Amino acid sequence: MTLLDAAPQAPAAPPAPVPQWRARVVAVCLALVTLAFLQDPGRIAADTKLDLTVNPWGFLGRALHLWDGEGFFGQLQNQSYGYLWPMGPFFGVGQAIGLPDWVVQRLWWSLVLVAAFLGMYLLVRALRVGAGWPQILAGLAYALAVRPQSAIGAISVEVWPMALAPWVLLPLVRGARQGNVVRAAALSALAVTTAGGVNAVAAGAVLPLAVWWLITLTPGPRRRRLAGWWVGLTGLAVLWWLIPLVLLGKYSPPFLDWIESAEFTTSITDPTSVLRGADHWIAYLGSASDWTAGWLLASNSVLVLATGVVAAAGLAGLAMRSLPHRAFLVGATIAGLVLVTAGHTGAMSGLGSDLVQQFLDRSGAPLRNVHKFDLVLRLPLTIAFCHLLTWLWPSGPRPRWKVGLVALLVGSLILSWWPALTGQLARGRTYSAVAESWREAAFWLNKRGEPGRALIVPGASFAEFTWGRTGDEPLQAYGGYPWGIRDAVPLSSAGNIRALDAVEARLESGTGSPGLSQYLERMGVRYLVVRNDLAVTAQAPPALRVHMALANSPGFSRVAWFGDLMAGSGTVATDEGTEVTYPAVEIYEVTPSNNAPDPRVLMRPAQATVDVDGGPEALLPLADAGGLGNRPVVVTDDPYAQPLAAADLVVTDTDRRREITFGYMRDQESATMTAQQPYVQDRPVHDYRVVGEDGRTVAIPALQFDVSSSASDVSAGWRVPRGAMPAAALDGSLETYWRPGDLDEEQTFWQVTYPQPIDVGATLRIALLDQPGSATRAVPVQVTTEAGSVSTEATNAAGWQEVSAPAGRTTWVRIDIGGGGKAQLRGIREVDLPGREVNRLQLPAAQPGAGVLLSARPGDTSECAVRDDLRVCSDAFSAFSQDRTGLHRTVELASPLTTTPRILVAVRDAAKVSAELNALSDVSVQATSTRTRGVEGSARAAFDRSIATAWQAAADDEEPALTITLPEQRTVRGLRLVNRPGLNASSPLEVRVSAGDRQFSGYTDNRGLFRFDPVTTDRIRITFVTANQVRSRSALGETILPVGVSEVALIGADDLRQPVPDDALVTLPCGTGPDIEVDGQVAMQTSVTGRVEQFRDGALLAAEPCGSGLDLAAGKHELDVVSSQTFQPMTAFFPPPGYLGPTGRPTSPEVTTWDDTQRVLQVAAADETRVLEVTENFNPGWTATAGGKSLQPVRVDGWKQAYVLPAGVGGEVTLEFAPDAGYRAGLLAGLLAVLAVVVLAVRPPRQPQLPAVGSRALPRVTAALIAVGVTLTLGLPGLAVLLVAALALRRASLPAVAFLGVMVAVVVAVVAGVRPEGWPSVVEGCALALAWAAVLRSGGASTPAPVVPPAHN
Repeated sequence: MTLLDAAPQAPAAPPAPVPQWRARVVAVCLALVTLAFLQDPGRIAADTKLDLTVNPWGFLGRALHLWDGEGFFGQLQNQSYGYLWPMGPFFGVGQAIGLPDWVVQRLWWSLVLVAAFLGMYLLVRALRVGAGWPQILAGLAYALAVRPQSAIGAISVEVWPMALAPWVLLPLVRGARQGNVVRAAALSALAVTTAGGVNAVAAGAVLPLAVWWLITLTPGPRRRRLAGWWVGLTGLAVLWWLIPLVLLGKYSPPFLDWIESAEFTTSITDPTSVLRGADHWIAYLGSASDWTAGWLLASNSVLVLATGVVAAAGLAGLAMRSLPHRAFLVGATIAGLVLVTAGHTGAMSGLGSDLVQQFLDRSGAPLRNVHKFDLVLRLPLTIAFCHLLTWLWPSGPRPRWKVGLVALLVGSLILSWWPALTGQLARGRTYSAVAESWREAAFWLNKRGEPGRALIVPGASFAEFTWGRTGDEPLQAYGGYPWGIRDAVPLSSAGNIRALDAVEARLESGTGSPGLSQYLERMGVRYLVVRNDLAVTAQAPPALRVHMALANSPGFSRVAWFGDLMAGSGTVATDEGTEVTYPAVEIYEVTPSNNAPDPRVLMRPAQATVDVDGGPEALLPLADAGGLGNRPVVVTDDPYAQPLAAADLVVTDTDRRREITFGYMRDQESATMTAQQPYVQDRPVHDYRVVGEDGRTVAIPALQFDVSSSASDVSAGWRVPRGAMPAAALDGSLETYWRPGDLDEEQTFWQVTYPQPIDVGATLRIALLDQPGSATRAVPVQVTTEAGSVSTEATNAAGWQEVSAPAGRTTWVRIDIGGGGKAQLRGIREVDLPGREVNRLQLPAAQPGAGVLLSARPGDTSECAVRDDLRVCSDAFSAFSQDRTGLHRTVELASPLTTTPRILVAVRDAAKVSAELNALSDVSVQATSTRTRGVEGSARAAFDRSIATAWQAAADDEEPALTITLPEQRTVRGLRLVNRPGLNASSPLEVRVSAGDRQFSGYTDNRGLFRFDPVTTDRIRITFVTANQVRSRSALGETILPVGVSEVALIGADDLRQPVPDDALVTLPCGTGPDIEVDGQVAMQTSVTGRVEQFRDGALLAAEPCGSGLDLAAGKHELDVVSSQTFQPMTAFFPPPGYLGPTGRPTSPEVTTWDDTQRVLQVAAADETRVLEVTENFNPGWTATAGGKSLQPVRVDGWKQAYVLPAGVGGEVTLEFAPDAGYRAGLLAGLLAVLAVVVLAVRPPRQPQLPAVGSRALPRVTAALIAVGVTLTLGLPGLAVLLVAALALRRASLPAVAFLGVMVAVVVAVVAGVRPEGWPSVVEGCALALAWAAVLRSGGASTPAPVVPPAHN
C-alpha cells in the first residue's frame, strides 16, 4: 500500500463552515460575476436566441402556440416553450426594469457560473469529500470546465443544465441521511424543471446521475420512498415541456436529418478529448464557428496539457482506495464516458461504435450531439479531483513532492481558465446593438407593409453583419410581419428549402429571370428584404449580383431603404471593383403582372392542375418559360397530392440524384450522380427529399473517370466552380475545366477509362488550368497508360501545349500534375483524347401526354456585374455549372409529342454580338483580345461615350491593341485615354499609335493625353506598350490585372464616339443560337433577337425556333439543346399541344381572421372545383372546414398547404391547427404539475422517521462497469490491456499509474493533433486502458469513507 492508497477512515459528519469560509465562498461568487462582466463589456453576444435581448416577452408570447406563422414560411415552434422557464422570464424581467441588454445577459451568465460553483461546492460538502480550499477549487473547476467556457458565450442555455446538475443531486444526497424524503424528492424535481426544456437532451442529461445515486444507496425504506417520490415528482416536473416535445416530434419535419451527422459529431469524441471535456464538435471548426474559447481549449497545446492534468488528477482520485462513494463516482464517470464516446470510430474505437453511429443517425437522432452528456462525466470526475487535492493539500508538515503536485494541479487548473480570464468567452460573436436600419425596416413592414411575407436575401448560414454577429435574424426578434430566409439550419419543409435554393441560385448568378417575381408571389412573398450589410464571413454573394438579378427581372420595385451606404460583401476579390455601395437594408416589392390580391391565400381552378415530375424548384424555370401561370401544381407521386387529378403533365430534370452538404448555404450539392453511384457521406439522408429517397434524374456517363478529388465533390474543401468535374476536361471546351477540391492533397491526378482500347501517340496535347496575370511557372506532368509512364515539364500558361506520352494502345490514361503550391491552382482545361464527354442525364419516364422541361443546374455566373450604368467585368467572376456545354438529356416518352420549344439563353461569348453592334454603328472597334466574353467588356466598350463601361485586354496578350475604323476620313491630332476611378485594370502608360502611314510612340500625361502630328485617316490602331500595374488579391493569390481603357477620345473625331441606342434590336440568325438535336441529329436551329440593353445587362434572351415545330415519336430519345459558340441554353421547355395560353389571374378570399393557429375566410361560391392555397408549409396538423364539413387537405408546389374546395362551396371557411389545443393544454397541465411539486417542497406530508442510508461500494459491479466501459470506448484491445494491466498492478501506486496513463494519452494528443489516427490513437487507447486498470485495481476496499477534513473547519 502506498501513501496515495491510504485505507478508508471512519465516516465524519460534514462540519459547518466557519464565517471566514462563508466569506470566501461569497468572494468567489463575486469574482465569477466580475468574470462574466469582463467578457466584451458593453457588447451583446450572439448567445442562444436574439429574441431574448431584443423582445423577450414577444418571443415568450409566440412560444404559447405550437405553430408560428411568422417565421420560415410557417413552422412548428422549435422547443421555444423551453424558454418559458427560467431563461425567458429572466431576460424579460431584466428588460422590464430597464437594465441594458448586455447587462441582463451578463447577469444571466453570472447566474450560470455561480449556480454551477455553489452547486458543486455544496455537493462535495454534502458528500463529505474534501474540505476548505479543495472544495472551493472543485466548485471552480466545475463552473469553469472546458464545456462551460466553450459554450456559455454562444449557447448558454445548454450550459444551464450542467450548472443545475449538482442541485438535482444535492437534495437526494441529503435526503438519504436525514429529513423528509418527500421534500428532498420535490426539491430535486424542482431543480430538474428549472433546468428548462429548450433542449430536451441537455435537460434530460441531469437525470442519469440522480438515478445512479439512488441505485447505489443501501436498500431500505428510506431509499424506496425517496426513489419512488423522486420518480413521480420528476415526472410531474417535466410535463410542461415533455407534452409539447411529443407533439413537436409528431408534427415536425425531419430537420434532424438535415443537420450534422453522427459521423461528424462523434469525430472528435475520442476518450482523451472527452476526459478533458473538449467534446463539442463546433469548437473544432475554428474561426468558422467563432467559438474562440472552445477552439483554444481544443487545439492550443498548452491548454490541452493543462486540461489534461486536471482530467488526469480526477482519474487519479478515482484510483484512490480512500475514495468515498466509489460505486457512484466510478460508475457515473464510466456512464458519462460511454455516453459521449461510444459512437467515436478510429484505430482503437469502442466495440459496436459503428452501430452506435447508425443508431444516432436514425432512431437516436435527438441524441446525436453526445457532448450534452458531458456533465454526467464531469461531475463525478470533479468530485474525485477534489478528493485527491484534499489528500495532497498542505496541512502541517508535508513532503515537498506533495507541495509540488498541489502546485501543478492548481496551476494547471488556473491555466485552463485562460479563455475566461482573458475575456475570450464571447470573442468574435458580439455587437453593440442591433443596427437601427433593421429596427426601421421591421417598423416599416409592420406599419406600411401589405399582407404577405418578407423574404430576406441573400441567404447566409448565420446572421453575420458588418456591425456584428447576431446569429438569428433581426426581423425574427422584432416580430410582427411574416418573414422567411434560407439559412444553415432550415426549420422548414424539404420542398420549401428546395424552392428557396432556386431563388438563391438565381440571385447569386446575377442573371435576370422573367418568372422570378411570379415564382416568389406564388410562395406568398410580397417583399424582398435585401441586406447589404452582411459581413464577408457570411459567405453571401456580392450585393452587386443580387441587385443585377433584380434589375433584370420584371416585377420588382424598391419601395424603402434604411441605414448608411454599405459596400456589398462577397467572395470575389474586392479590389476588382465589386464593392459598390448600397443602403444597409432595402425593401423591394414583388408585383408580377398576374399577382393575386392577397398572397397569403389564393384560389386556383382545380381543372388546370399540372403534375410536375421533379422538385419544387422546377417551378422557376417553368415560370421563366411561361408555363406556370394560374395553375395548381403537384409533384409526381406526392402522397399528399392524391386528391387532385392533373390535367397536364410535365417531366423535368430538376429532381436529380445528388448529395448535399447539409449546413452549407451555397455550392453545397454534388454533381448529378449515377443510379448506382455510392454516397460519400455516411448518413441515412443525403438530400432534401419531397418524394422518395433518391432523385429520379440520374447521370449516364459514356466514360469512366477517376480523380484525386474534384471541386464538384460534395466533400470538397474548394467548391468553385461547381461544374469543375472530371468530365469538364474532356468536353471539347477550353472554357470549362476540372479542378481538385481537396485543399490539402499532395498528389493531383486525373484519369479516364474507355470501354474499348484507344491509340495514344508519343505526344499528347493538353491545356492546363492557367491563372491569368500570374507569373508563368513550371508544372511537372506525368502521363501514364497501360504502355508505361512518361514525365514532362509543362507550364501553367494558357492554351494548348504538348507533353510526352507512352505510345501504344490503352484503355485508360492517367495524368498526374505536380508543382506544389495550392492544390486549387492545379487543374486541366482540356485533354486532346478521343471522344467527348457531356453531362448526359436520364430523366424519369414521361407519362402519356407529358411535356418536357430541361434546365441548367445552378452555378453559372457571368464575367460582368452591372449596377445602373456601371459595368464591372473580370474573368475572375465567371463560374460555370455542370451544363455549360448544353442540356444533354435522355428522355423516354410514352406517347408522341408535337411541340414548339421555348428556349431561354444566356450570352456565352459576345464576339458575334459585338460584330452586330459594330454593324449598327458608324464606327467599328476591334481588339487583339478581350479579357472577358461579355458584351459589356468588348472592344466597343472603349468607344461608347460611357465611362461606366471598359475594355480590358486578355492577360496573356503581349501586345494588346485597339483598332478604330471611322466611317470617313478625319484629321486626328491626338487621343485621350480615360479610366474611371477604381477600374479593375492596369492604366495605359506608353502607347504606339498607327494612323494612316504614320506611327507615333510615347507616354500619356497625367490626364491620359497623347498628342501627335495631325494625320488625316479613317483608321487608328492603338498599341499599349506599358501600363501602370494594378494588382488584385483573392483567395487564389495575387495577380497583375491586364491593361484596360474606359474610353478612347480621338482629338478631331470625338463627335463620332457615340453609343449604340439601348433599344436598338440585335438579331443573330438561325444557327447562332443553340441547336436542338434529337438522337444525335440536328432537328432544329434557333436564332436570337434582343435589345442592346438586354445583351449588355446579361439578361436571359429567348431563342426562337427556326421551323414550325418539333415532332418526337414515342420511345427513348437523346434530346440535346447544345450550346453554340455564342449562347448557352438555360431553360428549354417542350410543352404538349395546347398547354401554353392564358390561364387567368388567381383570386383571394376575404380574410376576416388571421392568427397563428386559426384563420377565418369568406369564400364566394363558384361552379368549379378550386384549390385553396395557403402560402405556408404543409403540415398534417392543419384542418379546414366549410359549412361544418371538412375540406380535403392537399400539398401543392411540393411544399404548400392547400385544400380542395368543391364546386358550390362558399361562405365561411375556418382553418385551424388542431394540435395547438393539446399543446396549450399540455403547458397548462405542466404548470399545475410544477405548482403541485412546489407545494410538496414547501409543505411536504409528514413521514415516519426512517434510518439513514449510505452509498454502497459494490466492488464487483464497479469492476464490471469498468470492463464494459473500456470495451465500449476502447474496444476489445482496450479490454485486453485493462485485464493484463490489472493483474500486473499489484505493487504500483495506483493513483500515480492512473495519472500518468492519462497524461501519456494527452501528450500523444498534443503531438498528433486534433483527430489522431493510426499509431497515436493506439498509444492513447493503451495508456487510457492502463489508467482504468489502476481504477479497477483500487476497488478492493469494502467500505467507502470520506477523508477526514483538515482542522481549519
